Amino acid sequence: MSDFGTMALVHRTDNSDVSDSDEVALNTAIKQLHVVERDRIGPYVGFSFRIGGSYGQNGGQGFCVNFTEYWLGDEEGTGGLDSEVILARDEPLAQQCCDELARILGDTYSVDLICDHW
Repeated sequence: MSDFGTMALVHRTDNSDVSDSDEVALNTAIKQLHVVERDRIGPYVGFSFRIGGSYGQNGGQGFCVNFTEYWLGDEEGTGGLDSEVILARDEPLAQQCCDELARILGDTYSVDLICDHW
């Protein structure tokens, strides 16, 4: 796992554990975010959308969806920029992606942005 970046935490609003059908719903939503008009690059082309597990503060297993990830000391991968500068740069687009993901998934799920070191 990387040292810092942006990700969405996706949990069921009833705090129950996610199931296989929830994973299908999440993958379907992510695919919708990738759909763009022909010959256009979508706004989230640089996001990895790598799915992992997450535990909610109120219980219930959910998902984390990595958007961007970076490693401290990787001057080439970070362009020599400070991690706080990178996070500030990535946060608006990551928040927009979280908002769209929440809209697609609906009220059954909460979607929260993490833009930080981990």
